Amino acid sequence: KAGQAGVSISVEDNGPGIASDDQSKVFEAYYTNKDGQQGTGLGLALCRDLAHDLAGQLSLTSSPGHTKFELWLPLAAEAQTPR
Repeated sequence: KAGQAGVSISVEDNGPGIASDDQSKVFEAYYTNKDGQQGTGLGLALCRDLAHDLAGQLSLTSSPGHTKFELWLPLAAEAQTPR
């Protein structure tokens, strides 16, 4: 995010990409394009919700041959010291 200090982590691959019709759904809970034996469709929804809870964001860009997920989290206002 412009103007805010934070950390960004991105993961990319060169697989088939995510179809444009599916890109708007991948962060919805229980959405999956796999058969019932390969996942529940909760992973990306949980990751996005956690990012939002931490005032960050998780985004996706995808085209044939390239997919990128990017997680951005703001820096803490001050370091927490264990007691």
